[in-house]
Amino acid sequence: MRPFLPLTFAIALAGCGYRAGTYRFIGAEFPAAHARAGCLDIGVGGHQSSRDDTPVVAYALGNRCDMSAEVDLSAVRAWGIVASGERIPLIPRDPRGEIGRREIAATWAGRAAIEYLPAPRGSRPIFVEVCVDLAGIVPELTSFQHCFDPRVSGGPS
Repeated sequence: MRPFLPLTFAIALAGCGYRAGTYRFIGAEFPAAHARAGCLDIGVGGHQSSRDDTPVVAYALGNRCDMSAEVDLSAVRAWGIVASGERIPLIPRDPRGEIGRREIAATWAGRAAIEYLPAPRGSRPIFVEVCVDLAGIVPELTSFQHCFDPRVSGGPS
């Protein structure tokens, strides 16, 4: 059994600020797909720990403004697609209740890695694609979907 992957949504505030539009934080690139909404630069993609039966989504958020910005990753809708084309809803694994509305300080950035489980408890379908819709994580983002193959390493952790 794989060890528990802790939710890393501590909005890592390390020693330097975020530079608007760079999609880089602490020497690492944001995940594959990029969006800009209000004060936030957003990156989303597959996490290196993602597997076809337990997908992990990597998020990176950079605050490009001189004021704090709020983000709510609990608003993410996620689903997996199996070989037959069926879409299966996914729910975040959040045993400590950490996913929700968070504030990102002005000109700072952070990362989150969230594991998703199939909504039908007990099932472990094999996904050929995992998709997330970030609409609603910030008020200015009305639609932003990204899909990835969980069988391929997702990139930055």
